[in-house]
Order: sequence, then C-alpha cells, then structure tokens
Amino acid sequence: MVKCRYMVKDMVKKNEGKKNKDKENKDKKKILNKKKILREMFLPFLFFVLILIDRLTKIYAREKQINPGAFLGFSFHPYFLLIVSSILIIFFLFLYFYEKNFFIKFGIVFLLAGAVSNFIDRVLYRGIIDWINFAFFTFNIADVYFWIGIAVVVFYLILKKFK
Repeated sequence: MVKCRYMVKDMVKKNEGKKNKDKENKDKKKILNKKKILREMFLPFLFFVLILIDRLTKIYAREKQINPGAFLGFSFHPYFLLIVSSILIIFFLFLYFYEKNFFIKFGIVFLLAGAVSNFIDRVLYRGIIDWINFAFFTFNIADVYFWIGIAVVVFYLILKKFK
C-alpha cells in the first residue's frame, strides 16, 4: 500500500512536469511566432524605407542629370529598358516569395528597391536621375542598393559554401 502511494505521487509529479513542459513549449512557440511575424514585417518595411530614401535624395539633389541609358552609359531604346526593368522586378519578386532564407531575402529587398525606384524614374522622366559624381561615374542611391543586394547575396552564398 505504501508503494502504491509513492507510485501515485510519482505519476502526479510526472503529469505536472508534462503540463509544465507543454506550457513552456507553447510559450516558446508564441515567442517564435512573434519573432517570425516581426521578421516578415521588417523586410517589406525596409523595402518602402529604401525607396523613400532614394526618392527623397533625388528630389533634394543639387546637381542632377537624367540618364536615358543604362549602367555605365550603355544606350538602349527606352521601351526596351522599361521591359527589362519590369522583367527584373517580377523575377526579384518571384525570388523573394520563393526564398526561405532571411539573408537572401534581405539582399533581394535591396535589389527590388533599386529596381523599383529606377523603374519609377524611367516612367516619370524617361531616364534615371543620377546625382552622385564619383570619378568617371554618375549614379544614384538606387544603384548603390543594387550593389548592396548583390554583395549580401554573394557573401551569404560564399559563407554557406565554406560551412
């Protein structure tokens, strides 16, 4: 009879332990879900902030020029560049929604922000507003976003390869 009492106490303790673990697991899941939601909200917010920064710098730039061509002075028909820009934006959107890795998505957000902001310029001004003069090049913040996006993605892929 004494053994039965101890066995019942042990069973009650085990059940309480399971209940506490279940509660802890639920709490951890809630925290992880909140972090995931914040992480998923951060990237679209970053996208809009990046476009806003580029648009504002183009508005307030003192010396600006309209570049009807492409990067490094390559010339193409304006409609061709609009079509290529549209295809790039769709491609980056597809990659963004397909990709699960946060760092790759982070790089894609920079690529998307640069592409969309330059697309807006092409539609409004029939060219890109460039205002940063460096050596032989004239560019804008959206062009810098491209380089940052490419660097983030390439850097992550290199690190992943060596792990």
